[in-house]
Amino acid sequence: MRKRSSRGPKPIADFVVPMPKATRDDYAPRPFFYQQTNRSGGLRFVAWTGDVSQLEGIFVGLLQLLPPVVELLLKVSNDDDGDDPWERFHGLTRLDRLIDTLRTYRTFVYQDARHQLCVRDPEGRDYIVIDDAGVIYVYSSAAAFRAYLIEAGLQERQETLITELPHWRQEPTNRIELLAGFLKALDLTPIEKGGKTGGLPS
Repeated sequence: MRKRSSRGPKPIADFVVPMPKATRDDYAPRPFFYQQTNRSGGLRFVAWTGDVSQLEGIFVGLLQLLPPVVELLLKVSNDDDGDDPWERFHGLTRLDRLIDTLRTYRTFVYQDARHQLCVRDPEGRDYIVIDDAGVIYVYSSAAAFRAYLIEAGLQERQETLITELPHWRQEPTNRIELLAGFLKALDLTPIEKGGKTGGLPS
C-alpha cells in the first residue's frame, strides 16, 4: 500500500487493520451521516466511517436497496492537471454480480484513492457514490436509505469531512492489476472525452 499527499506517493508498510482511502492523524470522528439539499431541492446523504470493514458493509447494504440491474460509472484519476483529470468507464450489470466483484476487489474499491465508483438505478435514477476519499454519497429522497444508515450504526450529525482538511491518500502497490481485473470482471468500457453517461455524475 502506498501513502501519498499533494507531494506525491510515499510508500508505507502493510497494516493488519486495512487503511481507508484517506487518512489524517487527528481525524477520527465516530461514523456519521447527514443530509444536504441543493439549490434545486435535490437531496443527498453524505456518510463517513474510517473503518474499512464497516465502509464495505454500509456500501453493499445501500446497494442492496437498488434494483437487480444497475448502471455503473468508474472514474479513474489519470494524474492530469488539466480541465479533466479523469478517465471514465461505463456499463450495466446485475447487482449480485457487482456485489461479488466488490468482494473480490475490496482492496481496490475501499482502499484506492485514485478512483470514484458510481452505481445508479437506470430507471428511478437514485444513485450511490463512493468517492476517491472513501466518502459515500447517496442521491435519493427515499426514506429507506436514511433508515439503513441509522441501522448500520451511523449517527446523524453534521461533521467536517476529511476532504475539507489536508490529508493523506492511499493506493495499493498493485493498483494497476486490480484496476484491470475490476474492469474485466464487470465488462466496463471506456467513455471518450466528452461522452455521455445518461445522467450519471460526470
